[in-house]
Amino acid sequence: SLTRLKKDAMIVNNVSLSASLLNDEAFDAQLAEYRLLIRLGKKEDALLYALGLICKAVFRSIAVRPYIEQIMSSLAIQKKCAIQMLTGEGKTITAGIAAVLAGWKGVPCHVVTSNDYLAKRDAGLMKPLYEWCGLSVGYVIATMQSPERKAAYDCDITYSTSKELLADFLRDKIAKDAGSRKGSDLFGIIAAGTAGDKQVMRGLHTAIIDEA
Repeated sequence: SLTRLKKDAMIVNNVSLSASLLNDEAFDAQLAEYRLLIRLGKKEDALLYALGLICKAVFRSIAVRPYIEQIMSSLAIQKKCAIQMLTGEGKTITAGIAAVLAGWKGVPCHVVTSNDYLAKRDAGLMKPLYEWCGLSVGYVIATMQSPERKAAYDCDITYSTSKELLADFLRDKIAKDAGSRKGSDLFGIIAAGTAGDKQVMRGLHTAIIDEA
């Protein structure tokens, strides 16, 4: 419910404010501690405190202090809910906070934007936050070749469009299946031209859709 989300968001905000008392060394130590807890699956016990530290990392890395509505939205994303935010309410920051938590789990996180420009822009804008939180970020756009795509997908967090993600997923699947399919059928003909290509994606796990 919105009431529960707001209550939890206030807890997160209070953690973020209290983290202001920490110097960089102590703050980074706490980030590392909670990153490990999230990685080990201690989500329920660590989630709110971890999000509070991430919100403080937003301020320290890109000088933006997340407000309650953004924190509520990030919490809702963790609950696999769709949320509505108006233009200017900070969807990029909201998605970035949620992406850090997803990246800490050690599985691929894809932030799906509406076009190549936004994928490249948002990856660049949020890079200082991700690096402060011990994560790597990349982006995939239409003009990239396979080696560049693979390097981007190897990052903890990858920005791209639904079109590029679908195309790369299908190409990878064809390449993977090529060795097990023989004959002169249409699939075999297509696979023959791609079987030697390396797969570029690490897999699919978490997708954060920006502007669904």
